[in-house]
Order: sequence, then structure tokens, then C-alpha cells
Amino acid sequence: MVKLLALLLWFASSLLGPYVFAKEEATEKQFLTNEQLRDAEFVATWLKTKATNVNKKEAARFLETAMAAKNSSAAAKGFLESMIRYPSPQALAGYAAAESRMFGEIRKRNKNVDQHIISDMGRALDYYKSAIAANAVLKIMPEHEIEQVRKNVACLTIYLQAKTPQKNCQPLQNYAAMR
Repeated sequence: MVKLLALLLWFASSLLGPYVFAKEEATEKQFLTNEQLRDAEFVATWLKTKATNVNKKEAARFLETAMAAKNSSAAAKGFLESMIRYPSPQALAGYAAAESRMFGEIRKRNKNVDQHIISDMGRALDYYKSAIAANAVLKIMPEHEIEQVRKNVACLTIYLQAKTPQKNCQPLQNYAAMR
């Protein structure tokens, strides 16, 4: 009887073991959400406190895929996969640009650009602000790239306040190019 009980316990543990280990691995691999990534302060704090516990190689692989993508949807997906793992300034800024182009394409196809441009550009602004916050912590973005991100933040801020497009506002040009 003792042998049978031991055998049953061993069998049960062998069935539950993978579930327990998978659950532990899943809790260790907590991805960031879009809401968290759109919060510049959260991104900066997360990078200061948790950035050492992530798989940066996996995030870098997705970042490379995104940068090589031929269309905005594929690029947005790659940037998203990268930034939910490790919100680098390049992934955040790249996602803002790719998502804006993708939304522009979708809105043009659905003939509802005017209904969504404010919310779409608001999302882009949030991601650009997070890119600046991430770079303030990591200091890895080349100066000319961070300067472009700052210009994007400035022109989108003015656009969202005044509702008038600014000359040379790259995000608006990318979005409007899809009109």
C-alpha cells in the first residue's frame, strides 16, 4: 500500500511538475502593457529598477526584425514585441512611427481619418515621450535621433492643442501620406 501511494504521488508530481515550472516561468516573464509603455514616468522607473532582469537579446532580435520590415504592420508588431520585453528608446520611437503609418493606412482604407487622427496622434505622442524618458535613463540613442524624437513631441503637442498641422511634423506627414 505504501509503495502504491508513493507511486501515485510520484505520478501526480510528474504530471503537475511542468505546469508548476511553466507558471513560475510565466510570472518571471512579465511583459509590459501598452498603457505602461505610454506612461513616460513608468518607463523611466521600470528601466531604473527592473531592466537588469530582462532578456535584452530577445528584445534586440525583435527590434532588428522591426527595422528590416517592409510594411508598417510588420514593423509595428516587431517594435511592440521588442518594447514589451525591454522598452528601449529605439523600440518606443520606432513603434510610434510604425503605428502611426499603420493607423494612417487603416483609417484611409476605412475612410475615417478625421475621426481618429487626434487619438492616433495622442498615442504617438505618448510613445515618443516614453522614448525620451527611456533615453534619459539609458543614454543609448544617437543625438540626431533623440533630437528628431524631441521635434516629434513638440510638433504633436502643438497639433493636439491647436488642431492645426505644423510644417515639417514628421508624424503628421507620415500619417497624412496615407490619406
